[in-house]
Amino acid sequence: DRLFGVLNGIDNRRYNPATDSYLAQPFSHDDLTGKQACKIALQQQLGWEADPSKPLFCFIGRLNDQKGLGLLAETIENLLSHHQFQCVVMGTGEARYHEWLSDLQQRHPQQVAVALTFNEALAHQCYAGSDVLLMPSLVEPGGTNQLIAQRYGCLPLVCAVGGLADTVENINTYAGTGNGFGFTQPESQSLYGTMMRALELYRHPELWQAAVKRAMHCDWSWARSAQRYDELYRRAL
Repeated sequence: DRLFGVLNGIDNRRYNPATDSYLAQPFSHDDLTGKQACKIALQQQLGWEADPSKPLFCFIGRLNDQKGLGLLAETIENLLSHHQFQCVVMGTGEARYHEWLSDLQQRHPQQVAVALTFNEALAHQCYAGSDVLLMPSLVEPGGTNQLIAQRYGCLPLVCAVGGLADTVENINTYAGTGNGFGFTQPESQSLYGTMMRALELYRHPELWQAAVKRAMHCDWSWARSAQRYDELYRRAL
């Protein structure tokens, strides 16, 4: 009765696809035309042929076990060999993951792009141009990447821990609910199956766009968090 959690918020002015100067073309949940233009621009920037029909995954963050890189390393090679999708990874971290990602890019140059750095502009462009954010964190008390991704119509795929469980609801196409993809067991098989679910849903554009619009309608602003703090302070009084 005395312990409460308040989710992080994001700055909706800083992260706004309708006004973001980093993007090739603005877009909103009312008009997603610009999101396809952003995807094409990102593909070309990464040296790939422009093909918006291919699902595009992104990972943005620290390259370590806590962020689920071990799970990804056990999973993605098999998926790349059997399915047509692309993946861009941006971040820095443990040397072994730098080496693994560089090698993965060399083996799959038309499917994998790696930026071993952090670049603000590229981060915005990845959120806007990608279809799915990979965030299989083993620990994540709050998290903001999944909130930013939803703002840009990039559906988060997460291990349902901490704040990720609170902010990402599994998509249910029959009920018309959900804003991402989640799995509960921190195992490579669970990540594999969840990525397969995302790839399968992407084959149904109407269902996919409906999920994208639901995600973009979510309110993860600091105004929402501030209201919760206000309620708690009043309760304390």
